[in-house]
Amino acid sequence: MTYSQATGGVMRVDGAFVPADTANRDWIEYQAWLAAGGTLGGPIEEALEDSKVTARRGLERDAAARRAAALEDGIDVGTWRALVAEAEVADTDPNPKAGTYPLVYAEAALRGGTIQSAASEILTAHTAAVSAWADINAAKNAAVVNVEAAATVAAVQSAAALVVWPAASAPIP
Repeated sequence: MTYSQATGGVMRVDGAFVPADTANRDWIEYQAWLAAGGTLGGPIEEALEDSKVTARRGLERDAAARRAAALEDGIDVGTWRALVAEAEVADTDPNPKAGTYPLVYAEAALRGGTIQSAASEILTAHTAAVSAWADINAAKNAAVVNVEAAATVAAVQSAAALVVWPAASAPIP
């Protein structure tokens, strides 16, 4: 356990105030910590910053997983972007050919439709994915603001745990 000086006592790294009261169990524990060579100060600030870094990384990892889950099973973001780029062009082509739009053609074959119908469905799915990603990013960013505002390690952990992620939706087909 680490502590920092506070008016009328000390603050533990977990954010708990320990009053300078010889009958207080936490104060007795603090005195034993001092006697064993513990020193007040910096470690609490370092622990707080470390917890914020860990929380931000965890939030970004969670958001990335949620963004990936919003896509069709097994498709990665790079492939999705290539598919969308191809669909944007195929959607406006009056006579699309399989050789010109191989990704969209493969989707059309899987869906049992035309290149144009597959392109239209891909673009509709992309709009839904972009909206889902925006909601996920907004939730992550709000949680990061709360993490940064936290004054204790416990408050950082609470802010990271209490993120309100958007409701999960079915993967984009």
